[in-house]
Amino acid sequence: MEQYIGLLKVGVIKGTNLVATDFLSSATDPYVVVSLGNQTVKTRTVKKNLNPEWNDELTLAVPSPNTELKVEVMDKDRFSKDEFLGGAKVDMEYFVTIAKKYHTETMNNNIKDDQKEKEIGKVLASQHNGLVKDSPIICKGGKAQQSLHLKLNNTKSGEIEIVLTWVHIS
Repeated sequence: MEQYIGLLKVGVIKGTNLVATDFLSSATDPYVVVSLGNQTVKTRTVKKNLNPEWNDELTLAVPSPNTELKVEVMDKDRFSKDEFLGGAKVDMEYFVTIAKKYHTETMNNNIKDDQKEKEIGKVLASQHNGLVKDSPIICKGGKAQQSLHLKLNNTKSGEIEIVLTWVHIS
């Protein structure tokens, strides 16, 4: 049985400027597939939309900090195989390390989190990581969160916004 170091809540917020694959309607029926290790979950499908808002929350168990989150945007097709609209990969090591460290320091020092938002780390945007803009890691209410605005790869256009939330398990 695989051991897990925590849970990752992935808030799939929205997509922007997705590629139209349904030529008759100049639209697409997008949904998002999120994978971590051997786990895969997906959002609901938003019909005929190039700028969909999902606002779905998906939960995955994290087996190791040295893992990669894979995000793929797909077009739901009724009569043929669903089409790939673009994807992104997120190296989880920095986020998991910072989130675990913050949790440990808070618990060991008996610090009460006062609901104020506090920046505990930041990932700078670069071509290498696919971030459209810098991505601070914040803590609020005892939970580490990171908002990511990612450029989709292997496509003409498209971006996706997701929010990662770390949930510590004992």
